[in-house]
Amino acid sequence: MLPSVCLIHNEGNKELPSVCLIHNENKMSPQIEALGNFLDVIDFTHFCTFTTRKPISLNSTRRIAEKVAKFVNAGDRSTMFWAAEKFDVREGFHFHALLQSDFSPIEIFNWYFPRYGRCQIIDNAAQERRQSASYYCAKYVTKSVSDYDIYFSKRIKNRSQLDLYRKLNEFDRFV
Repeated sequence: MLPSVCLIHNEGNKELPSVCLIHNENKMSPQIEALGNFLDVIDFTHFCTFTTRKPISLNSTRRIAEKVAKFVNAGDRSTMFWAAEKFDVREGFHFHALLQSDFSPIEIFNWYFPRYGRCQIIDNAAQERRQSASYYCAKYVTKSVSDYDIYFSKRIKNRSQLDLYRKLNEFDRFV
């Protein structure tokens, strides 16, 4: 049985959820492992890091991630998971994304770079790289200040496994 993620209302900032973790000093938390395993079964074609020329807030990071999602038609033709990360060496945030898309890295770069700044888009086909990228992105949902989202393509929404999930839960979370 997979561990569940516990979302708690954060009194300090009502817009941001907090994540309840079971900490184990010798290995990753069960929540990170579960999310990493889930992300790993989606055949993401790209692992991306998106930065900006100037420092941006967490809310601005979300707005930019949503614009990237719109550009690649996430939720329709593409599947995208993104998670914000606070910079270690400067103010502000950037975000990482796992992307399953027909867009080439150069198409994404040519759209993103003139608007916001640097981005790195890596081929994610190798199993070892895909697994590492999944766990790397998963860890950011557990930070005390975090933001993230996932958009499923129509192809994934129509998988028979999701139909079973819908029947078992008597509602549809993916529409």
